[in-house]
Amino acid sequence: MATACCPPASALDEAAWQEAERIAGTALAKRPARVVGHLRWFLAALPWLSLLVAGRPFGRLSLARRVEVLRRLERSPVAALRRGVWGLRTLAFLAVYGRPGMREMLGWSPDPGGWSGHVPADLVRPTPSRGTPALRLVP
Repeated sequence: MATACCPPASALDEAAWQEAERIAGTALAKRPARVVGHLRWFLAALPWLSLLVAGRPFGRLSLARRVEVLRRLERSPVAALRRGVWGLRTLAFLAVYGRPGMREMLGWSPDPGGWSGHVPADLVRPTPSRGTPALRLVP
């Protein structure tokens, strides 16, 4: 599931997966039992839902087909299915992108100047109405 939501998850080694699972477990421990139960239900139902939608259990699908199944479920008229996808995707984002060292792997670093600290100065200009930095598209 995580690799279908977060492309960097496919590059994680065993230690990184254990750290991601620890982060997810810590986050789930702070959630109401009802929310955790819903996520467990969705994880248990996902292979069967995938069988109905794609003709194969989720774990036996290619990455592209997994993404397609999740996209179809997130657009479902059934709210419980949409919430299941959103909840698990959020948990996967937290577990994968929340790991120590992930910022460096992605090449991201915080800057005291905020967004304008990451953008070349010639692309930033003051917005006339508010005087705050805004991006200017340069051809």
